[in-house]
This record gives sequence, structure tokens and C-alpha cells, in this order.
Amino acid sequence: MTELAAGTLVQALDYPPTRSGDATAATGNIVFTAYSPSTAVCTFIAPTTGRVMVAIAAEVRDNTSTNYVRHSVRLVDDRTGDVVVGPDAYARGYSSIGAAADWETRSRVFLVQGLEPGASYTATVMYRVEGESSADQDSISVAVWPAT
Repeated sequence: MTELAAGTLVQALDYPPTRSGDATAATGNIVFTAYSPSTAVCTFIAPTTGRVMVAIAAEVRDNTSTNYVRHSVRLVDDRTGDVVVGPDAYARGYSSIGAAADWETRSRVFLVQGLEPGASYTATVMYRVEGESSADQDSISVAVWPAT
């Protein structure tokens, strides 16, 4: 699909496709207490509804069972660089189970509304650690698809 100018009427036959991005390399000993960007990134065109569904997922673990890995998404308007959705693990993300010393898979799906039809946006999975030391993550992914 070609790039659309912001505000362009999008017809049913050129409905924006689902987009996704993955970060398949494991990241060990994460110690960031503020949200940091992963390499799981995807750029998409907002549909005529201005609404998209966003899914994020990752494998996480903490060998000491004292930390939490939190993942969320940052959504940026590519035209202006403005952050449309900031990372918030409680509203649009998830947290690992602190007592899980082995790998666990976590995911979250949520709706984003109010996007400008035809405008380009970039979704990036963000992560941070809460607790006493560090944790590990692997197979981070993000997917975005049009919502009615």
C-alpha cells in the first residue's frame, strides 16, 4: 500500500493491512527502571475509523524471583513526532509474575482510538524492570490491525 496523506479518505479496497514487528534476540540482565525502547517496532497507516487494535507479547523471567519486567507500547505520530500513547503497563501493557524464576509468556491486546485516518504512526514496545536487581526478556513482538 502506498503512503497516504493525512486526512485522505481510505476506501474499503485499500484498507490498511495488519503490521507487525519482532525482536527475537534475548536481552539479559535488564536493569532499566525507566521505560526503554525495544527493537520490536512497526509502522502503520491509521484506518478510516481512526481506531486500531494493538497486541504486544514477550517471554520474560527473573532468576532471583524478586523483580518484575513491565512491557507497554509507545505510539508516535510520524508527522509530528508527538507521543500519542505513552507506555503504561497498567493501562496498556503487562507485568511479569515476580515469583517466576523460569520463562513465562505474557501478552496484552488493547484498543487505541482517535488516530487521524491516513496518517502514519509507529508503535514501539517499551520495557523496564521493577525490583531489586535485573531480569531477562526474549521474543518481544508488536502487531497493529484496523478496528471497526
